[in-house]
Amino acid sequence: MIVRALLLLWCFARPTPLSCDMQFPPTRQCDNVTAQVQLTEEDLDRLAAEATQETFDEFAARVFPRFKRYPYVLELFAEMDGLRYGEALRLLLRMPPRHGKTTAILLVIAYLLTHHMPNGEVQVAYVTYGDSLSHAKSREVQRYVRAAGCTIARGESAVNEWSVVETGARFCA
Repeated sequence: MIVRALLLLWCFARPTPLSCDMQFPPTRQCDNVTAQVQLTEEDLDRLAAEATQETFDEFAARVFPRFKRYPYVLELFAEMDGLRYGEALRLLLRMPPRHGKTTAILLVIAYLLTHHMPNGEVQVAYVTYGDSLSHAKSREVQRYVRAAGCTIARGESAVNEWSVVETGARFCA
């Protein structure tokens, strides 16, 4: 009985945890607290672009439906998401062979070539240790670009350097 009385006394004697005017029904913020969020024009443009632009994952599903988007591939797409807004990126990939890294990177390159980027001009260089490998990967990117509904500039269907007609983006291998 004494414990109950002390507990009740303790409950009612506590100071209120928040020092703001509370309303019923409760609102998202107190009356005497105002939000100090200010968005710049760039932030607003980026938010609008995010709402309308497809993601790398959606692009991969549309262009190459058989590509298995494992969880680490989705993480890779998430890490490279800033590229969609013209941000610079440095990324070191350390994964075992035959797990979709190269295909994921080539799909991102195809995405960049087929979409209008906010900073305008897009140039992509794909560097490998040999001509035959870079030519094979260039053909693969061309296949993804065509599957996305874009065309390669006439007379530039060469493997080592070409551009996309719709966006003007260039690829060099």
